[in-house]
Amino acid sequence: LHILGHILGPSILLCMHMVSFLHQQCLHSGVICHHQLHSESVHVLNKLFFFFESLYHSFNITA
Repeated sequence: LHILGHILGPSILLCMHMVSFLHQQCLHSGVICHHQLHSESVHVLNKLFFFFESLYHSFNITA
């Protein structure tokens, strides 16, 4: 279960890095407006965060 935590932590960081990278790319290309992309990425990150958090709690309960 500790291993799972070690896997989830970096994967969340990786997702955030990917989002910020895509954010930068889109800002440079000007394809997607800043506000729209930002709100969508925040929405996705929030969903991911709650998903990982619920996973974490469910594993803690079963441990």
